[in-house]
Amino acid sequence: MMILFLQICVSSVDPLAFPSAVEAGAQMVEIGNYDSFYEMGIQFSPEQILKLTRETRRILPSITLSVTVPHMLSLPDQVKLAELLEQEGADIIQTEGGKYSSPSKPGVLGLIEKVTTATPTLAAAYSISRAVQIPVMCSSGLSAVTAPMALTAGAAGVLSFQRFQADEQGWVDTIKSVRFGGAVRISTMDWLGQSQYLRQTVFWPSLSSAVSELLKQVIFSKHALVNMLVTYWSHFLDGTDEYLKSILYSTILCHSSSRNNCKGRVNIKYYIVPGYKKTGAAKSNKDRCADDKLKKMALRVIAESLSEEEIAGLKEAIPCDGHQQQRLDEVL
Repeated sequence: MMILFLQICVSSVDPLAFPSAVEAGAQMVEIGNYDSFYEMGIQFSPEQILKLTRETRRILPSITLSVTVPHMLSLPDQVKLAELLEQEGADIIQTEGGKYSSPSKPGVLGLIEKVTTATPTLAAAYSISRAVQIPVMCSSGLSAVTAPMALTAGAAGVLSFQRFQADEQGWVDTIKSVRFGGAVRISTMDWLGQSQYLRQTVFWPSLSSAVSELLKQVIFSKHALVNMLVTYWSHFLDGTDEYLKSILYSTILCHSSSRNNCKGRVNIKYYIVPGYKKTGAAKSNKDRCADDKLKKMALRVIAESLSEEEIAGLKEAIPCDGHQQQRLDEVL
């Protein structure tokens, strides 16, 4: 909590465990994560979940509360439970799906596995989002392939979905995906720290025309909340600061006018990298060699859990010349 501005959510099925977590800094609590109980043959009935929700609301009347609807229930029963949870004061409904999103087979069969695993949570998101007024969040069984389907189905947010940040189209797609009145969280953690190691060095100010307009569209037209986490390194550019300030000033001006209907807002906070004064681009051949070894190790670990299609997509996302492409093929 001391180093992050992101909302910290604590999950439990014991309402009495929440107060100490909130006191420690959690801004959101969740009744959910039933998977470990399923493995022991324990399931939660709608009545039990409603009781847990009422008790949590009694103990913490103002905390943001997310409640997971079990996928073990029939779809009509999931919708009915979601409606009752909304009446009991839940702020967010979370859906469940298959437990694993990593396919066991490569190629087209792997893609089919991913869609099949995500089907329960996608179906629940579609049905529940049309029955309640509060946001619906998808989680279990999703991957980079099926996460966009969740947004199309009606989910206001997706858990465990990340993009390669050094790809401008990735930024654009992420920002465009926000729904009316929804929220989008963007991290420049990877971008500012790693962009200088790419073949073509590109920093945030170079993206200002595309991203700035999209941010303004999301904030002003869709009344959305934009949370941005910016990493502060020793090689942080002053131009980035000025660009981020311009976004803040635009939203302040919009809110200050009685003629504008501005309900969206942007929050920008910095993460100061520990020892940031010693950070920076690798300068010596020895440093570059060590950095390359770490990158290769990381890529190998990542590749072990990716399908052939995902590895191909990763190769396309990393700009390389002929020699670099050959080395990348050796790693992946």
